[in-house]
Amino acid sequence: MKYITFPVEDEKVELLQTVGGVVFDNKKLQVYVLANDGRYYLQDPIMYDGIKWTCGCGFGDSNTQSGATFYVLVVESEERPHSPIDTMKYPVLDYVNVERATPAG
Repeated sequence: MKYITFPVEDEKVELLQTVGGVVFDNKKLQVYVLANDGRYYLQDPIMYDGIKWTCGCGFGDSNTQSGATFYVLVVESEERPHSPIDTMKYPVLDYVNVERATPAG
């Protein structure tokens, strides 16, 4: 099942971007971004609208190079642990690989 509907695989993303999708079976979801340092960063709390959800995500910082890759992961969890974490301990329901876009300016 596809829990993430945007962005799509290999899409270019900005420093801050909204990620979204759908939820099945009333699962409790959290969104993490796996960064280049190999750590998982918990993102903003998910906002639900029926079966649709959105979440604000960050992809690196102002020094992150264009083309840097990240994974967006949707996991099943109600917990919001201190971030970042080194090992993903929650069931991963879906993920997409994205790239940082060329910074403006």
